[in-house]
Amino acid sequence: MVGDGGARAGLRTPRGGVLIQPDDFNPERVFLASGIVREIPMANVGDSLPGEILGVMDYTFGNFKLVPTEPLPALDRTGVERETVSFLAPGPAEIDIASFNVENLDFLDAQAKFDELAAIVVDRLRSPDILALEEIQDNDGPANSGVVDAALTFNRFIEAIAGAGGPSYEFRSIDPENNRDGGEQSGNIRVGFLFRTDRGVAFVDRPGAGARTPNAVIDDAGVPVLAFSPGRIDPTSAAFNSSRKPLAAEFTFRGQTLFVIANHFNSKGGDQPLFGRFQPPTLTSEVQRRAQAEVVAGFVSQILAIDAGADVIVLGDLNDFQFSAPVAILKAAGLTALIETLPETERYSYVFEGNSQVLDHVLVSADALAHEVGFDVVHVNAEFAVQASDHDPGVARFSFDTVAPVLSSPGDIVAEAAGPDGATVDFTVTAIDDVDGAVPVSCTPASGSRFPLGATAVACSAEDSHGNRAETSFALTVVDTTPPVLAGVPDAARAFATSSRGARVSYATPGATDLVDGATAATCSPASGTRFAPGETVVTCAAADRAGNRATQSFTVVVTFSAPLDGSFYLAPIKPDGSAEFRVGSIIPVRFRLTGPSAGIPDLRARLFVYRIENGELVPVLRRHNQYLHDFLHDRYVYPLVTLFWRPGTYLLRTELGDGVDHSIQIRLTPPPD
Repeated sequence: MVGDGGARAGLRTPRGGVLIQPDDFNPERVFLASGIVREIPMANVGDSLPGEILGVMDYTFGNFKLVPTEPLPALDRTGVERETVSFLAPGPAEIDIASFNVENLDFLDAQAKFDELAAIVVDRLRSPDILALEEIQDNDGPANSGVVDAALTFNRFIEAIAGAGGPSYEFRSIDPENNRDGGEQSGNIRVGFLFRTDRGVAFVDRPGAGARTPNAVIDDAGVPVLAFSPGRIDPTSAAFNSSRKPLAAEFTFRGQTLFVIANHFNSKGGDQPLFGRFQPPTLTSEVQRRAQAEVVAGFVSQILAIDAGADVIVLGDLNDFQFSAPVAILKAAGLTALIETLPETERYSYVFEGNSQVLDHVLVSADALAHEVGFDVVHVNAEFAVQASDHDPGVARFSFDTVAPVLSSPGDIVAEAAGPDGATVDFTVTAIDDVDGAVPVSCTPASGSRFPLGATAVACSAEDSHGNRAETSFALTVVDTTPPVLAGVPDAARAFATSSRGARVSYATPGATDLVDGATAATCSPASGTRFAPGETVVTCAAADRAGNRATQSFTVVVTFSAPLDGSFYLAPIKPDGSAEFRVGSIIPVRFRLTGPSAGIPDLRARLFVYRIENGELVPVLRRHNQYLHDFLHDRYVYPLVTLFWRPGTYLLRTELGDGVDHSIQIRLTPPPD
């Protein structure tokens, strides 16, 4: 752990670890050791113990250790999640090649271990096309039976991957000699390949090699060819005493030959501790790794000497850092370490004594590097207290791309004009490449341009990172279907009739504006100055542009006869408050007079309707022969209402002038005298 929340720690990983560097192996790390407080929690990288930790500082086995004397603060878990490879699903031109140390996997291991490792391959690595495996043990694991065959182990792992939803892999490997390759006693760990054939990968089988058969590079008319595939590289060299032998194989993908070399160099066991009493520490194990790197580098150089453009991938658990001498030897052979293409804070595949570091590598030749489109170390094991393996796998993606992107055209577009010069139109054309994913699209005219009225041809193209080009075109037509906008249309117009036929009404003629044509003439019907009949008349105004788009809007002209609107409409003897009483049998002179502009109209067809009010209902009494007469002498209208034989009660008088205005009042008839 590091104190003070890591404030004084060296280079940190995004997930909370501390990274080693050539000149910094993080002496700020302190180990928590059980002693007085026996329960030290199992923690993941990035977890913390917030608060004070009191204890005694100790130094044993080359490391400083804090022995707590008081209970520890509660562990604060960051919730760091196991990663999934950052790539999307590979396209048809892409191939994923991965390396994964499965930590002493043998046929007799619990099914849970197989399932956990299989889930990593399927769910976290997305089932790479070629998978170099390290630490595959024989069929009975550490049992000292002399068995070296690992077919059962490989096949059980393949079945677990299929059971997890992955593809059906095949495997290739060469069995080692019993107890000659190091690792767990009698486990006979070795490297091997899993590969899937459902995506175009093929293994080039050149059988015949055994545990001690050295592979060779053959010049076949300027084309490098392996003598054996698979075949071990210099297996009897002292460089590989008690250590795993590199395994070289040929694969093909989309007509391209790939030379893939799986490695598991000897471990760092036996090196002096980083902070032991000898400084600087002696790295005794590095001597053998240097020798191993020299052998592999020489083999790679033979391939590249025949074809400098050969695609060579050297990968596996090299048990050393990216800045180490063994890795430098491989790089000097013309290989690039893909771990160094990652941001510095993400360069780790293993955590040892709190130090995040690189042990697992993928190195590639120049041509393979030109085809490399991604590399990711998938952190699923090393940072976690509970592990399926102690190493994090790495995945490299390569593209052998000859397919143009696929353009997604919007098809012919019809856009509405926004002015006389057309319209500004945005459109979307996308291009998806099976390798690069989304690639930029160039269109002429471009999206967001001003397009004139009518049809314009738009040409678009896209090019992927390997020069494959796609083109498409479509028509963009700007049309005018928007009608003009009317302005100044009256809400309504009112006038008093000047004759029985109504009144001439004038109103302001509205205007109209069109987006394309500008000012546009508007007409209304009935026109201003027309004689409007009494009552309501709907006037409709309209305007049309040159494209034939028509807009309409209506308003109402109301013509009424000028007369009081309350009870004073009726003249005496009718009372304006509706309290007039008359005897049954009497003749009631019902009178009214027009006023203002309507005064003196002699030929108004006014009618009187009378209703008896019974239980809140109106019962008609007078509906015929009910037209008023004009009294020229007094300029008023009169109707003699004869009430003979009517019943006493309350009556409603309603006069209709033909203009839609209701003039009503109540009267009361009382019984005649005895």
